Amino acid sequence: MTRTGPTNNHISWETKSIVPEDGRRIDSGACQDARPKGRIRRSMTACNTCRKLKTRCDVDPRGHACRRCLSLRLECELPETTERFQDNVSTWSDATAIPSIEERLVSLERGMGEMIHLMRQMVNRSPSTPCSPILQTRHNSLDGTSSSDSISSSFHPLKPAQIIRDLQAECFGERDHFSDADILGDIVTQGIVDSKLSLKLIELFVEYFGHWVSINHSSSIQRSNTLLFNTACLLATRYLPGLSQHTVRDISLCVQHAVAKVLWKPPPMSSDMLQALTLLCLYSTSVHKEGLMDDWLLSGISINHALISFNFLNTLPGDNLNPDELLAQLRLWNTLCATQLHSALANGRTVNIQQQFIDQCPRVLEHAAATPEDGRIVAEIQLYRIALRLQHTQHRVQFAETEYEDLERWKMEWAHLLTTSEDSTLNLNLWFCQLLLYRTAARVQPDSERLLPEICGTARLIINQFLQTRFTTAPALIDHVYFIVGYAALTLCDYTLTDPLISQVRGFLLHLAPGGDNLSYRIACIVGEVQRRYSETSAVVTAGSHSSSPVAEVKGVQMFGASQHHRSGMDISQLMSSAEGLDSLVEGFVSFSDDWNNWWSYADRASAEGVA
Repeated sequence: MTRTGPTNNHISWETKSIVPEDGRRIDSGACQDARPKGRIRRSMTACNTCRKLKTRCDVDPRGHACRRCLSLRLECELPETTERFQDNVSTWSDATAIPSIEERLVSLERGMGEMIHLMRQMVNRSPSTPCSPILQTRHNSLDGTSSSDSISSSFHPLKPAQIIRDLQAECFGERDHFSDADILGDIVTQGIVDSKLSLKLIELFVEYFGHWVSINHSSSIQRSNTLLFNTACLLATRYLPGLSQHTVRDISLCVQHAVAKVLWKPPPMSSDMLQALTLLCLYSTSVHKEGLMDDWLLSGISINHALISFNFLNTLPGDNLNPDELLAQLRLWNTLCATQLHSALANGRTVNIQQQFIDQCPRVLEHAAATPEDGRIVAEIQLYRIALRLQHTQHRVQFAETEYEDLERWKMEWAHLLTTSEDSTLNLNLWFCQLLLYRTAARVQPDSERLLPEICGTARLIINQFLQTRFTTAPALIDHVYFIVGYAALTLCDYTLTDPLISQVRGFLLHLAPGGDNLSYRIACIVGEVQRRYSETSAVVTAGSHSSSPVAEVKGVQMFGASQHHRSGMDISQLMSSAEGLDSLVEGFVSFSDDWNNWWSYADRASAEGVA
């Protein structure tokens, strides 16, 4: 029997075409679509060995060899597929990311180590007994600190500027008051000075004070800008010591009256008014005893006006602004911020500027016309921010070292500005911040004796630097510099009364003073009066030899009582030794005393009692 059926001919799937019974042609591509995908994937992914043996190639898509080749220890040649290529790319990208991850891990470990180290130091240094509520303080940022909130009642900040003002009121009486009937308008129209003298005063102002407010030509100041014109003439009188004190007083009254009206004008304020207010913030005591304006209050109000008037504070950095106008606004803003920080640290008060606006200060350095003076202002702003933060952080002050890391980093960053100019006051500001921090730490540390060399040495650095000031630049120094020098002299009176630098700086200040109403004259008188009272107290303590602790006797003496009537002026000859001539003082002296005396500080006692 024969079997009948279709012929079983071999047909190649790759090369032959199939013609069905209905006559339609089916090409090989269509057959491949109809073929099971599993077989196609196995044939395409099998290695050469398994393909030749026609066996199953069991391989992981992410592997590098099949099981047969691995067991037989053969070299497995796998075909390159799209999936395998993508896997290799991801593998290489992961490998290149490993160093970055390691660096991040190392950084995190380093940060955790530093935190643990700081926590251990705080635990080891803190007393075993719980802290009393008096010593507990809140941790505040720079913008949130205040003398009454961030520090406990027994940890008041030092107030050198307030101390000097109180002593001035005691030595010279309260300031005179002026009424609305005083002089108004510009000083030429009022007949205080003639036009020729006013032109001379404006020229002197442009030469010595104009850089603060971007005024480089006398034509930039018009008589129509009454406040700016009168303020410029008032500051320039420092360089005309022969000018009548009555004339200076009349100019001062004009400025005060104008300020009283300008501050309460509705915003926005014109640029010339802001320039005048900025100058008065720097030289708040230039209006003499009739106008002892509070630079902290004045700068705070001026800053509020500037926030409304300045465009760059409300504009993104990328917006188009006139470059010259932007530079002038940035300089005014930086000067106002610096004055606010100066007065906040010197008066133990809070800072009335938000952090986002203080961060605008370095933008002035991006301008093509920026000067080294602009850099020094920015450096001072950062310096006083650091000092305020340290002073209002109790554990940093209580366990202070002789060198603060924050200040050391600041010195490294601005080292190029610390030694570039003889007339620069950046070093004085640095030493002043260090002096305040040392004296603050000495009041709360049990072993405060170790800080005495740092305190006295820093005060000497300030005075020695000031004695090298040229007479042509001394009248242009801002009032804050004179407060720094006065506080350094009072510090030497506290700790080493016989230091010859006290008499030297006192004589130098008197030589700089054109008259009895000048700030340098008043600080010299204050230093002389404090030195005299300490000397009298020292004599009383020495006479009472029965006392076991002379320092304790000094602490019990009230150095400064209630304010009494004083003469309108003090005899300069009473404040200077006959052996010390002014000519020798001009050249300055460099002498250090090795004898340390533990004198009770009036400044510290007054601050603790709430007087300062």
